Amino acid sequence: MLILKELKEFPLSYGLSVLSAAGVYVLIMALAMLNGIAHPVGIFFRMTMISLLIVVMMVVVPSKMYGYVNHYKKGIYYTLLPASAFEKMLSMLIICSIVTGLVSFSILVLTDYLVYALFPCRLAGTLFGEAGSVTFFSSEIFSVVMFQACFILGNLYYKKQKIAKTIVFLMFLAVIFGVISFIIITQIGEEVVTAFLQSKMGDIPSDVNYFDLKKMNDLSDSLRQLPFVRIMVLVDYISWSVIGIGCWTGSYRLIKTNKY
Repeated sequence: MLILKELKEFPLSYGLSVLSAAGVYVLIMALAMLNGIAHPVGIFFRMTMISLLIVVMMVVVPSKMYGYVNHYKKGIYYTLLPASAFEKMLSMLIICSIVTGLVSFSILVLTDYLVYALFPCRLAGTLFGEAGSVTFFSSEIFSVVMFQACFILGNLYYKKQKIAKTIVFLMFLAVIFGVISFIIITQIGEEVVTAFLQSKMGDIPSDVNYFDLKKMNDLSDSLRQLPFVRIMVLVDYISWSVIGIGCWTGSYRLIKTNKY
């Protein structure tokens, strides 16, 4: 019942933001078509823009939908809802991650098809007309959902300027991680680290075309065959899992223990 209630509130609370994202995408396509008169807008560029807009939508939705839950007055209403803290957390994850992701993706893809229908000569084929398009999107789902967990926690922890403060905190962590990495590399020796990576990564083509989707997918498939890259991918998944589970656990505790 809580999920149904929040689904009904979703169009009113967040519908305009989704439509705004579609409008931004149309503006980006218009600028791309004007700047590249001699060449049609490529699929890789369009998928990248859609991915970036989806990330923005996923980051913004927690504060848009649930920005009031820790408000000193409005939050009392959320606390008195006849649902447990776990049910509230579960509903929040479904709305923020699954519903927002699917709705944003569907609207932006439909917008792209509409632009293609109006200007077929200015776009290089349909969005999913090239092999590897589905792989491109599916490979980023996990990390985006885990990244969003940071903003769900930030929304429940901070009282004001929730998104800005969360971004500043994440930048602070990134700086600390960068300084630690720099110190480690300096102690080991840059030449030693470079030689080690080259020996593990093998021969990587230097003329990589980052705008050719097929070549990028072929390169990704080739790299994933390397044992070192497989280990790094596994470490990446484990790291994001720890971050996501940690943020969700913290969000659950905040929902359960928040005082007004």
